Amino acid sequence: MPVIHPRKWVCFEPGCVPIGSNKTKWYYYYNQMVIVVMEARMAAVKERSRSEKQWGGVPLKGDTLVQEIRTGFPFARFDELVSHIQMNKKELASRLRIPGSTLMRREKSGRFTSEESDRIYRLTKIIKASEDLFEGDTAAARDWLTRPAKALGGQCPIDMIATSAEAQMVEDLIGQIDHGVIA
Repeated sequence: MPVIHPRKWVCFEPGCVPIGSNKTKWYYYYNQMVIVVMEARMAAVKERSRSEKQWGGVPLKGDTLVQEIRTGFPFARFDELVSHIQMNKKELASRLRIPGSTLMRREKSGRFTSEESDRIYRLTKIIKASEDLFEGDTAAARDWLTRPAKALGGQCPIDMIATSAEAQMVEDLIGQIDHGVIA
């Protein structure tokens, strides 16, 4: 809020101007615009942080995530992931390096092992990052994930989740593309 001095000057950051001048009006409207922009940015940050808490039923950070990976994701998470990226269960399982017979056993038992859950989490994280890269376009993200990338040695990004190092390479590539760095 502006401060009115006894000499009829209004102080705004970065300086003071006389009341009634065009600068006074400009500073007032400028400050109002800054307030509106900051409120919009704060709302966007709140929305982003709310959407980052969970994606596809998988918490993306925190103690809950660690506990769920250690105990193993329920099979329902895999079904949610399959329906979200619209892939065949067997194809997705092979990309996760889970044999078909093991997938059937996991479906009967209702839970994955911690190692398999870790790979599912890596895939979930990469899918979310690629969807963010393509501004929420799931089809474009899926196409990019299943197409060989020169920066990854000709491998498909979705096939590089077996180890954390490979997943990190994919995440780095997504970050480079997002920031306009030539990969």
